Amino acid sequence: MPEVTYMGPALLTYVTESYQYAQIGETARFFCEGFIGHGKKHNSQVAWVMDKTNTFPDTSDKRRYTKSVARAEDLIIGEYLIFKTVTKEDFGTYKCTISNGGSPKVFNVTLIEGDNPTMKIRTSYKATVVIISVFTCSVVLLIGVYMRWHLELHLFWKDHFGKLEDDNKEYDVFVCYDQTDTEFALGVLVHTLEKCYHYRCFVYERDSVAGDWIPEIYTMKIRSSRRFLMVLSPALAINSWCTYALYVAIEAMLNLHSKIICVVLQDIPWKNFKQTNGTSDHTLQHVLRVVKKVQWQPAVIERPHPLLKMCTSQKHKLHTSNLSDSNCGNSEESLSSAVLDGSKENIINSVKHTDTRIHPGSKRFWTSLRINLPPKRPTNIKRVS
Repeated sequence: MPEVTYMGPALLTYVTESYQYAQIGETARFFCEGFIGHGKKHNSQVAWVMDKTNTFPDTSDKRRYTKSVARAEDLIIGEYLIFKTVTKEDFGTYKCTISNGGSPKVFNVTLIEGDNPTMKIRTSYKATVVIISVFTCSVVLLIGVYMRWHLELHLFWKDHFGKLEDDNKEYDVFVCYDQTDTEFALGVLVHTLEKCYHYRCFVYERDSVAGDWIPEIYTMKIRSSRRFLMVLSPALAINSWCTYALYVAIEAMLNLHSKIICVVLQDIPWKNFKQTNGTSDHTLQHVLRVVKKVQWQPAVIERPHPLLKMCTSQKHKLHTSNLSDSNCGNSEESLSSAVLDGSKENIINSVKHTDTRIHPGSKRFWTSLRINLPPKRPTNIKRVS
């Protein structure tokens, strides 16, 4: 630490440091000065001596030497002891004797081998701050990545490393829905699960044989399916067969609520049902509260730029006129007649993706749904945009 000593009323002597740390090969220096504060001024007389040899520290090769310092009026006020390259023999104590027209003053300074503990503390402090900052930024980044892509990461891990459900069951998914939701269930849900993700689905209207007894076929196919998927809408709440299928699924998959999944197409207004019918099915409400639900999210369709829309308007008119000459553009009409007709073949053939109002569903919806379905290795999976 700097040391300041007043000698009498006028002489001020000063040495920069009483000790200094250095490593071999580094540069080091000490400075000692003295001057008259008031009255007649004189050159300061400074002498450096090595304490252990009692000799002057200057070497012939100027590796270690002294250098006088003059300031105002060319008066010498102090002297440096400089080590250009520190060697092993340089470590030790040095005496600095300084006078300026009065009694001399002696200072002892020491050159110590090693690192400065204060610098170590500062370096350690800086390193700690850097480590904490990097760790904090990493944690924030990881949390942000997880919040943004946690579903995708979950699905990626499940599809690549999840245990395959090799239980010899015939179907991956038993799909249950009310007939009013046929367009969505067959045209979007089943179509995408089978064509894009290669799940094997059972749909009663499509896969049952004429004359099958509904309770028996429901019980048998639900037991041979890995998942029970129900399309939840207000129409389903008053469909006795859908309710029956749900109870069969609960019985078949007792205490395995992860096996039952509801795709929420529309929320069921239970209060309205109670006011209309006088009573509400509390058991069904309780069951639907504990099973896993996935909210339907249609894909976001970007609106075309006005200029692009103008350029493609003529082409669109030609395409529309071509569709009007065929049955492909009348999917809604054909679907309605198929539902009224009730035949299985008509329903399947009429539900196509040609109707632009049937949205394919958002990527987030399919990711959320597939997390609850059996894992599928991504060899032949087609992405849904």
